[in-house]
Amino acid sequence: MRLTDPPVSEPRDAAPTPAAGGISLNCSGTYLRVRITDGGAGGKTISVDNWDGAVWVNAWNLAGGDPMLRQMTGDAGYYTFGDCQKLVIVPFQHSNPQLWFELGIYVWNGAGMTQAYFNEGYYGEWLKVGDTIRFKEASELGTIGSGPLGPCEWTTLEHTWDGTSFNQTGSVVDPIPGCTVSVP
Repeated sequence: MRLTDPPVSEPRDAAPTPAAGGISLNCSGTYLRVRITDGGAGGKTISVDNWDGAVWVNAWNLAGGDPMLRQMTGDAGYYTFGDCQKLVIVPFQHSNPQLWFELGIYVWNGAGMTQAYFNEGYYGEWLKVGDTIRFKEASELGTIGSGPLGPCEWTTLEHTWDGTSFNQTGSVVDPIPGCTVSVP
């Protein structure tokens, strides 16, 4: 028996090369894109599409609804946490007599998005500092003198992403001097 050339192994399927705009949300080699569409009077929708190697396939949507009542803010999108993981952050501002704010953060679960964080409150604001989300809200409302209704107390909560969930890592309560609470 004569030996000839060594056997040739079949090539393995490589991860699909992403189309333009593709990112890996979970450092897993699967490629997705995050996009926001403006539906005019129907409001904005944030979507995540999965790249199947040939086309983008929609995997998740979150609609804002009527923008006169609830508006997705301009800072919605994906943000890096840790070395390479990306989470989708979706802030909404509501039009009420007092400003109401909500913040949702979503993580790719392999087939869609799972909510990993949610917070809401009057006059809410958020900030990402490294892997920490800082959420500030007016925890009590009232007036100073005969002024308009506004914050009497600010509560700031910090939650840090550990790669799988957010854990509270800090809190601060700051009262506003001279404010008379009317809405606790």
